[in-house]
Amino acid sequence: MPPDGHRGRHGQLLPREVQAAARPGAAAGAGRGPGVRREGHQARGVRGGVLRRAAAGDVPAAFSRLTLECPGVAYLPCAVPGQLEVSKRNLLIMENMGFGFQRLRLCDIKIGEATAVANWKGKSWLSALGNHLVDERTNSVSEGFRLEGMTQPPPALQAKLQAVTQEDNLVGRARKFGFGVEGAHRFTLQRLQARDFLATWLDLSSQGPGYERRGGGPG
Repeated sequence: MPPDGHRGRHGQLLPREVQAAARPGAAAGAGRGPGVRREGHQARGVRGGVLRRAAAGDVPAAFSRLTLECPGVAYLPCAVPGQLEVSKRNLLIMENMGFGFQRLRLCDIKIGEATAVANWKGKSWLSALGNHLVDERTNSVSEGFRLEGMTQPPPALQAKLQAVTQEDNLVGRARKFGFGVEGAHRFTLQRLQARDFLATWLDLSSQGPGYERRGGGPG
């Protein structure tokens, strides 16, 4: 590790390109630079600290303890879709959520009853209409958010998704032909209500007998 290198909150080495931006006090990342290391926290201690801060009225600080580390901004060359030449852009560097895990089960949740507006950041009215049709037919219209994907899903969810596009029945073949396998699986996830996908997220039965007493997680 170079003498001027920095590590993230959990000790991971940051890329050389972002070390300068990652130093505490850097303009874009001031206040939460990875040079201030937070180690040895137990989950209970972190939760207690967050609750104490919130009770004292310091809600932003309490909430920040539950969010990702942000070392700062780096100016790096990027390959942009549709452009032949590589251009440099300002990139927001976020903490790697998968660091330290062999497996990590994450839910990708899209929030909002309406998830697209025409003419916002180049969104066409036709594309916005397509999003609106999805919003009206998924959990977005019911609870105001929907599940877009899940990493390391449990076997029960994998079996449910596979059954959606099985070719041994007419409905499964129609879904596969009309939406494609990936599209049909995604639409199934989008229609799940919170009670269903949160129960799936917490399903550790694949870990074997006694999984509920081990205190471990999907990772």
